[in-house]
Amino acid sequence: MKNLSLEPSGNPPVSQANAKENKRDTAGIYAGFSSVCRDPAAPKKLDQRVRMTRKLFRQALTDLLREKPLQSITVKELCATAGVNRGTFYTHYTDLYNLMEQMEEEVYRELQEALQLLAEGSPECPTPFSLYMAVMGFIRKNSDMCAFLLSEHGDRTFLSKLFDVGREACIAAYAERFPQISLEDLNLFYDFVSSGCLGVFRKWIAGGMVPSETIVAQSLERIIAGAQEFLR
Repeated sequence: MKNLSLEPSGNPPVSQANAKENKRDTAGIYAGFSSVCRDPAAPKKLDQRVRMTRKLFRQALTDLLREKPLQSITVKELCATAGVNRGTFYTHYTDLYNLMEQMEEEVYRELQEALQLLAEGSPECPTPFSLYMAVMGFIRKNSDMCAFLLSEHGDRTFLSKLFDVGREACIAAYAERFPQISLEDLNLFYDFVSSGCLGVFRKWIAGGMVPSETIVAQSLERIIAGAQEFLR
């Protein structure tokens, strides 16, 4: 991870004035997350045996996906890797694509829930640092799926869907803070920031998720604060 250059250097921390601006900028973002991330159709909790079985299938599939694309994997191969029989597989899924769809939906819902908890659980307006910590906590919890998504065989369409979770709320908040900026430029800024974060997260996962979330989040906060000069 030395190439990531995220260890603290002699660079000064974000100034108090910038920190206040960052908190003000994110006030609207988190208010947006609170509504955008609610999922009234969230499924009921599954019993422990079903959760364990699906966890085995998920782990087996993500392990195989690091080696080859989904279309090259068979149900027989998956079940052998998971140590579960094919009959049990078809009790839960129609085929591998159905399994993949359910896995992606689960990850998407968990990201929504993580952001909603952050939006509703803070006594005051959360900071960008809190957002990065929440996202990396989500990545660590779902490291198997995230490692696949960021690999060469990852589902790029679904990855874009994950990064678009907060697009509407973020752009609305920045549009209010910087009314002189066009919608086109606001989308450009969001794409630039999310793509940069994607590169950092990819290296962080590849390096065994070190350095710590705190160090990476502090670095991202400084970087994004500098990037906001584009909006002024």
